[in-house]
Amino acid sequence: MKPQKRKYPRILFAICAFVAFPAAMPARADLGDTYALSCQRYGAAGLVDKADGTITWDRQGYLISEQFHHNQCVAVQYNPDRGGAFTDAMILTFLSKNSLKSQRWMEYPDVTGRSWSTSDDKIYGKFYMDRSKNGKNIVNCLRIAYKNWLERHGLLSKEAPAEERAPVEEEDAQPQSTPIPKATVVY
Repeated sequence: MKPQKRKYPRILFAICAFVAFPAAMPARADLGDTYALSCQRYGAAGLVDKADGTITWDRQGYLISEQFHHNQCVAVQYNPDRGGAFTDAMILTFLSKNSLKSQRWMEYPDVTGRSWSTSDDKIYGKFYMDRSKNGKNIVNCLRIAYKNWLERHGLLSKEAPAEERAPVEEEDAQPQSTPIPKATVVY
């Protein structure tokens, strides 16, 4: 007669993994979340900064700032605590958590940092260096936002800055006042 295996270690392992797994995952904020859902995810109401229009949480090694429009998260910014840095894998994780499965992230050239947009051009991500809120430190930033939020705030530009453009450029064609006659083809 075979000894019967106990199922308790498996159940105990499953419970421990369920409890520990969320703590091991990076802090999570999603575009489209409501304020109540963000508070539920982070377990607190967050620090309100009316000057910046942000609500910030300090979770799992990140400062996470969200901006809301009509109670929907439209922009989220991640900053590693204590001068930490982002890896490419971390950036990819944050980008993928803030897009639909049908959307693909594509990197495009940007002189001020690394930038991405989704295949449908609705969501943009940007990695850049910025001053901390106290102005004393330079910090890593990863901002992910809806295109319309970026446009409202004048932050969306894929054009090269003025200092990198040619000093003289051709003018855009102006419509002519008299139409050009069509050529007549004779066979």
